[in-house]
Amino acid sequence: MGSISRRMKYDFKAARQRREQLVVLYRAGRRLDPDNSEWGWDLVAQIEEIDREIEEAHAKRAAGQGDSLEKQSENVIIPIIPAWGTWSKGAGESADD
Repeated sequence: MGSISRRMKYDFKAARQRREQLVVLYRAGRRLDPDNSEWGWDLVAQIEEIDREIEEAHAKRAAGQGDSLEKQSENVIIPIIPAWGTWSKGAGESADD
């Protein structure tokens, strides 16, 4: 499944496709054996897990902890200020000289 990590973004499309595949398998199995109530519990558990992952990824994205936060931090500009001296206003020379 798709998982959430700080460096990788969650693949919603792949998760939804996998969920749809599991739903199709579950429905086909239920049509073949509608009287067996215990059939397909593992498929249902996998579908519910994907639903939880998608919900968690949406919540993290909305809270700014997912993909959008990483995109924001890529655009940070950090000025480089030399630490060896300061310039005087009129002379254009270093104050340390």
